[in-house]
Order: sequence, then C-alpha cells, then structure tokens
Amino acid sequence: MRRDEMKKQKGQSAWIIGLLFSIALATFAVMNVRPVYVDLIFYGTQLPLVIVILGSALLGTIVTGSFAWFRKLQARKYVEQLHEQIEALNVQLEQERLRVVRQDEVIENESPSALKQGTTHDVVVVERDERTK
Repeated sequence: MRRDEMKKQKGQSAWIIGLLFSIALATFAVMNVRPVYVDLIFYGTQLPLVIVILGSALLGTIVTGSFAWFRKLQARKYVEQLHEQIEALNVQLEQERLRVVRQDEVIENESPSALKQGTTHDVVVVERDERTK
C-alpha cells in the first residue's frame, strides 16, 4: 500500500472513530436532561445536564484543536526552514562544482613544460553522479 493511500485510510479511520464517539456522547447527553447546578467562579446557575455535557465536550474539542493547530503551524515553519537550508546548500554545492571545474581548466591549460619542471599541483578528484546532470 502506498504512503498516500495509508495516510488517507488513517484519516478516514479517525473520522469514523470520531463520529462513533460523537454519537455515543450525544446519546448519553440526551438521556441525562435533568437540571444541575453549575458553579462558575463568580456566577452559578442551573442548566440541563445535556448542555453541561455537550458544552464540556465542545470546549475540550476547541482546546485540543487549538493545540493541534499550533503544533501543525510549528511543523510547517520548521519544514519551511529546512527547505531554505536545502536551497542554500544546493547553491553552495553548485558554487563548489564551478570552482572545481575552473580548477580543472587551469590544470589542463598549463603548459606541459611547467609540469616537467616539477611543479606540483593539488589535484581534486570529484566523482560526478550521472543522475544530477
């Protein structure tokens, strides 16, 4: 199975599980409709238990979703930074390749008499990958 298909199937499974959980929660909430006293910090009131249950579930979903969204945003920013690093390294690699080519040209253009006189040269061996051409 390909990665895209697995990712899609995982997403579908999460939606199905979430839907089943929502149905179970709604059924439980509707079965509990009697009023309960809810004491907030500076305010207290009586609400049907169904409102308390569904409100708590909604608030939990919002908080959890906010954290997930924030983490996804951080991950995107990190991936963007990595792409910028890759681009900078590719530019650096291309500059290094050009420098090596220029060095090769200089060595090839030197007169054979200079080589016979014992002039030493640093030789850089570069293996070129045929896939990158």
